[in-house]
Amino acid sequence: MSQRIRRILNKNFGPVLFTGEKIDEESGLQLGSTIEIYSSALEPGVFNLLHMHINDTNASVSIDVVTLGDNEDVKPHLVFGKDAMGNLLRYKVLIRNDAVNSVFYNTGSKAELIPFRELQYSPNELVYIDEYQKFARITSIPVSLISSKNKESFEKYKKGQTEFPQEATCQKRCFEDLLGCVDVEVNEGEMSYYASFPICHLRKLTEEEKTKILEMEEQQRQQLKSNLVEAIKKFETAIRQYEEGKEGLTLQQKQDLMSELAKCEANATSILQTVESDERVNNEFKALCRKNTAINKEIITEIRIQKLKGNF
Repeated sequence: MSQRIRRILNKNFGPVLFTGEKIDEESGLQLGSTIEIYSSALEPGVFNLLHMHINDTNASVSIDVVTLGDNEDVKPHLVFGKDAMGNLLRYKVLIRNDAVNSVFYNTGSKAELIPFRELQYSPNELVYIDEYQKFARITSIPVSLISSKNKESFEKYKKGQTEFPQEATCQKRCFEDLLGCVDVEVNEGEMSYYASFPICHLRKLTEEEKTKILEMEEQQRQQLKSNLVEAIKKFETAIRQYEEGKEGLTLQQKQDLMSELAKCEANATSILQTVESDERVNNEFKALCRKNTAINKEIITEIRIQKLKGNF
């Protein structure tokens, strides 16, 4: 036989004011705990819920996300129905102005307003991976659980997935359908690599860290530009050496020089693919490539002639 708690005493302050609340047996939320929400905005009016950390002991929980109009009342949305599998909805996340407005939990007897902390991310955002002690840039955020007042958005945005290998997993309690993995480019000095991480592993940068990584990226850009200038200069020098001394070169020396020119062109092309260059540099490189093509044709023609004469 159940007993009612009629009085609570604090040994230091005396009687404690309290209210009793009926909670059904399948309610697993630790009331008073703060849930963490990770999200993004796909476009104005389209909210993308990526990941949630919940302190819930229930084996199976379901969630609904609803977007509110600017002046729309919350109360009509505090009625909890069932999900597509027939399970009682437990969590309801209400969105307003592309951000979480409030989160309610169904205790079985009422809709309980619960505290939350939202972290919203966007593509191209700089972040930090604490466990790796490395900076990274988010390259893509897959579509997960979206909410919008515009029904066409549900046709436009289909659930997506990450492109690159996953390097970590979320160790906290979360929804199985909201694992929240995103693709990132991990910075390793002059090099970088691509991978996917749960969004909860990516920490937003402090202003000091933002300044630091922007300075680092600028240094890398300047170094690449310097490397490009050096590569083009080497390419230009090799072409000049051929043009000025080709009459005194043996056919084997011309072949060796042709190989060297090919390496110079490939090296400069590789750098150009990773750095922004101005029109003058691009035009200069294109002109050198045209000269290199002409030199190749000239040497190849000479080789064919010498082969026909039996001299090569």
